[in-house]
Parts: sequence; C-alpha cells; structure tokens
Amino acid sequence: MPSSPHTYSRTKALFSQFVEELKLPDVTVLAEIYAAREQNDIGISSQDLAREIPGAIYCSSLEKVTDTLASLAQPGDLILTVGAGDIFRAGESCWKERESMNVSSVYHGAPAESRTPVEDRTYAALEELGIPFDRVDHDPAEDMADCAVISQALGADICKNLLLTPRNRSAFYLLAMPGDKPFVTRDLSKQIGSSRLSFATAEDLEQLLGVQPGSASVLGLLNDKEHRVTLVLDRAVAESRWFGCHPCRNTSSLRLRTEDVLEKFLPHTGHVPLVVEL
Repeated sequence: MPSSPHTYSRTKALFSQFVEELKLPDVTVLAEIYAAREQNDIGISSQDLAREIPGAIYCSSLEKVTDTLASLAQPGDLILTVGAGDIFRAGESCWKERESMNVSSVYHGAPAESRTPVEDRTYAALEELGIPFDRVDHDPAEDMADCAVISQALGADICKNLLLTPRNRSAFYLLAMPGDKPFVTRDLSKQIGSSRLSFATAEDLEQLLGVQPGSASVLGLLNDKEHRVTLVLDRAVAESRWFGCHPCRNTSSLRLRTEDVLEKFLPHTGHVPLVVEL
C-alpha cells in the first residue's frame, strides 16, 4: 500500500495511530509527508513512521514510490493508495498498459559473445561446476508480471528474490520464493527468528551480491565472499524440479535443475540454505 500522510502536524499528533494502521497491509510504501500549507518546523518525516512499521519501505520521491511498486507488484495484488497530494499517481502507473515483453528463443548454455562482467563470471562458474542450463534473453524484467511472461517462454518459474535485513542491519537474508506467492513479513520473521525485516538498499545489493535492483538472484551468492548473506528458500522452490533465475542481470533468465543449485552451486559458494514455508 503506497501512502503519503497529510501534513506534519497531523502526522505528529496521530503518530501511533498511523503506525498501527499502516502495519495492516502486507507491504507499506511510504512517500514523504504531504505538506499542504505547512512548513516542517517540527522535523518529522515519513521515514520516522517507516522505522516503526516492520517491512515498510520509505521513498523520498514519488518516482521512487513508483519504481518500488513496479518491482514488487505481481498479478492478483491489490494496490491501495492512501494519502494526500499526488500519491495516487504511483498506483495509476501500475495500471498502464505495458508494452509487449520481447523474449528470445530458448538457447542452451551461455551466449557466444561476452556480456557484462558479472554475467560472464556467472556463466563461467556454471560451466566450471558442470551445471547445464537453458537461457532466454529479453527486455529488462521490471517486475513479476514481466517474469511471468518470461517463465512461460522458458518453461520454469522465475523466483521472486528479495534481499532483506532487520532494522539494526545485523544480518542479511536473500529470500527466493514463488513469484505468485505474496510476501508477508511476519510469516518469514517467525520462521527465521529475525523481526522488523525490511528491504535492503540498492547499495546493499551491489556490495553483497554484485547486482543492481531488479537483478537479485541466488547466483549472486558467487559474489558474497564473506558469507554475510543467508539464503532462505521457500519449500515450494526448494522442492521444484526446475529453478528459474537471472544470471545477475535482468535481461536474461536461466532454467537450471534445482538439484544442481542445491548440490553443486551452493556447496561451491559455501551457503547453506534455510528452508521455510510461506
């Protein structure tokens, strides 16, 4: 639910009520407070609310709200925009007709030409480990709706990959779950014993997995040399025959055997997955 509270004075006066109500959605995306005619003389921000709401995402601009919704929204989701100003435009953008996703034929193995360094490292590691895979190239996959189109062409469901961290940033969790399954923070928190989870930053993705937003992938664990990231697999993903993911960039997608991921790739990177049921 994207939300933009109305006025600084009202947000301060009703702060605890805002927090309790905004805990109700599966994910709350907070834009900055709509000032109306007020000046922010009391130094309050929507970021203060986000700190008190598990899983909430604070966005400093409407453009960032729109980008966040695009990365999280999937078919069947209900997006409810609540607040003042032009916050409704963020929700409207998710209803715009999208251009057709261009997806290539299915290829076996790595591309003949060199790609970005992070992709080349990924393909080289899979080859070294003797892990076969099929591949499609496509337009940038901006959200799970795009991934659904790619999954159909590839013959394997592309996982939803989320890099999460608690409020004190004491740990990082890479969650891989079915793309059509909603993410409910409290369900995961109970099973891994880590509360107040929220989404990691773009800088975290780059530093820990070597990827940009929208390209998070289990294969990015190749770049987690210090083992700061714990892999968490939904049981449905862990028990599936095929594993679909990006090669650390969201312009290609791979189909691998899940057993190869579990028995060859993860032992190579040194990551032991936690299996949960969401």
